[in-house]
Amino acid sequence: MMKEALKNVIRRIEEFGIEAHFEEGIGEGKVEYELWDDTVTDVFCILNFHPSKREVDVLLFPTINIDPSKLMNVLKDELMGWEIKYR
Repeated sequence: MMKEALKNVIRRIEEFGIEAHFEEGIGEGKVEYELWDDTVTDVFCILNFHPSKREVDVLLFPTINIDPSKLMNVLKDELMGWEIKYR
């Protein structure tokens, strides 16, 4: 479910004209996804999913080429059912 939602997030980010992809990492009690801006080859967002709590910690970085509020709206739309915590 998380991967499918992230594919939708990437699709919507690409609608802003940004080529992007995500990479997965697994930690203790969480699943971490890095969202990459392929244009500048840099991470612009890290999402830490805590499945047992249905929470997502969002870390944004200033390398992004879109408005952070637009990205947060995309995340809220595509990650319904998850409590999103912006850090």
